[in-house]
Amino acid sequence: MPKGLARSPRRQWYSTRRAVDTRHEYQGLQDLYLLQDLYLPIGAGVFILVLVVVVCIALRYRRRGDGRVPRQRTGAPVVEGLYALGLAGVAAVLVGSTFQTESREDRASRPAGLEISGVAAKWRWRFDYPAQGLSQIGTDTEPPTLTVPVEETVRFTMRSQDVIHSFWIPALRFKRDAFPRGSTRFELVFDTVGFHSAGGACAEYCGRTTAI
Repeated sequence: MPKGLARSPRRQWYSTRRAVDTRHEYQGLQDLYLLQDLYLPIGAGVFILVLVVVVCIALRYRRRGDGRVPRQRTGAPVVEGLYALGLAGVAAVLVGSTFQTESREDRASRPAGLEISGVAAKWRWRFDYPAQGLSQIGTDTEPPTLTVPVEETVRFTMRSQDVIHSFWIPALRFKRDAFPRGSTRFELVFDTVGFHSAGGACAEYCGRTTAI
């Protein structure tokens, strides 16, 4: 834990560097499960529909042994139009649901207990704690330790110094990109004391020594 962070004896801290046997979840995980439950049936339905259509067409218009040529059709405007409308409707539902969920996840819910500013670069991360006047600076061989309080809202502000990077905590199933021309803001709540089992990683490949 960075020296000077645990000023209050009532605060407990959670690190993203070592292993723990407990399960960690962040606020709003249930929303993402619901979104997944929407994507999977639609994806499976589209796959089955396409498969059935391809098989039917292959059987109906296959080359026959008696030399007969199957009936040819140059176009079906009504069917094609309905197909396009169906795809547009499915895409609208998925995009709308995704943006609605992401907006709910990113919305500021309550006053933040801690503000952290993250800066990504080739090939390292730096985490600044403005209120404490502290920084955790990583290198291409030694990643920084991200230390956060438990059961408090932690507000992150991420940016990049060069190319697009991605802040990823695998066990929390949470990932946000850091861009060179703008800031990405989000909030997380960590509900278990301990050390993160998988740590964090940059999920955007940016070169041979991409930071972990």
